[in-house]
Amino acid sequence: MVKHVSSDIANSRSDRCKYKLDIKFFANNLYLVLATIVLYLLNLYCSYNGLLVYEAREEISSSVFYFYIVLTIFIITIPSVIFSYLLNVFSQKMNVESRFKKAVLSVFLIFLLFLAFIAQIPSTWYSFESLFRQSYYSQIKSRMDIIENQILEKKALYKDKKNNLSLYKDNLMDKIRNNNLRIEKAKNRHLELDFTFVTMKKDLQKEINNAIEENRALLVELEEHEDRIVELDNKLASFLAAKNIEKTKTQGINVLFKDSSIVDKENYIEYYRTWFLVLLSSMLDLTIGILLISIYRAREKYVKEVVLDPKLSREAIGRTKFDIRSKLSPVKKVFDFSKKMLTRKGGNVSNIGKKLFDALDFISSCLKEDKTTIKSVGVISRETGKTRYFVRQKIALLVESNLVYLKNKRYILNTSAVSNLTKLVNKSHDKKLKTLFDKYSFTTLLSEVT
Repeated sequence: MVKHVSSDIANSRSDRCKYKLDIKFFANNLYLVLATIVLYLLNLYCSYNGLLVYEAREEISSSVFYFYIVLTIFIITIPSVIFSYLLNVFSQKMNVESRFKKAVLSVFLIFLLFLAFIAQIPSTWYSFESLFRQSYYSQIKSRMDIIENQILEKKALYKDKKNNLSLYKDNLMDKIRNNNLRIEKAKNRHLELDFTFVTMKKDLQKEINNAIEENRALLVELEEHEDRIVELDNKLASFLAAKNIEKTKTQGINVLFKDSSIVDKENYIEYYRTWFLVLLSSMLDLTIGILLISIYRAREKYVKEVVLDPKLSREAIGRTKFDIRSKLSPVKKVFDFSKKMLTRKGGNVSNIGKKLFDALDFISSCLKEDKTTIKSVGVISRETGKTRYFVRQKIALLVESNLVYLKNKRYILNTSAVSNLTKLVNKSHDKKLKTLFDKYSFTTLLSEVT
């Protein structure tokens, strides 16, 4: 039970320690986090306004508003995260030594980056339209007001014409109805008269025929007026379609193709200024991706430093109790790694020893004057002509075997661990390993220090 309670206490302490380390990381990189948040919100605002440029509605309901907000967040976040991830992978994988692998990775990652760039186009384009509208707000508003006034005037004119035609149409309909009543009455009277009233019957028949002919003429005229009303509707629809095209010509995309009603196609200053807005919009998305990569790498570096340097971890966390296991772990790690190396048989033992000895021999030749502090990765890369990835691999292998540790943001060669490794190799009965070990010069270089 005591063990269970102590383990719970240890777990709670580790959780608190992790929480404190996370707080310290965000405090140290607050400028990156704030810059990312600010640029993201700016991109959200610009993309949302740019999306509304292509929306024909004058008023947007709350449901449509929230839908557009979610859509804008989606078209910004997903491409930015994918782009930043691929860019990070691209920068890391390009450090491989094999030329063939580097070429294959280059083609594959460039293709994926191209797809991520394509997915990012909507966000960039909407941001560009928003920036363009803000830059040419007065010209766009003036042009839109002119178009709206023309539409209102044309609608009012066509409405008056349609009203006049409708009134005349109603008048024709009344005449037709009256003629139909005349015909009906004349027919009834014609039937009521005796056959001896020949003259009166002829007069009634003549009146019926005249009313029928008059109705035929009225129906033809009525059809003509209906056609004129339809023609007015078609003209109004064509006019509105033309004005909608004029409205679209106030968008930034038309400036790029020199078909804008805002910027003259011969005005090259404004033309290049518009292309600059496109570049600025794309840089906004690209910067967010780069900032995400920076935060990821800063986090990775911070965790690595805390893990590799217990002293920094204790300073960040606070007071901790002395643990003898943490003090013995470096020696145990060297012993376990060396024991694993010495107990392997066949050709593999040479491979294990060769990797470690190559790394140790390479790094021991890149020490500063104190013979313990390792030079920076950039300096080693310039002096030796090796890539940064190659240097980091060698240091990582030595860190893994506890032959190198991090102190004050500097990699230090663990000379005591190297001495222990030398003793273990000398005590080994593996002749191949001893022969391999004797070929390296780091034993003589480090003998003075140890």
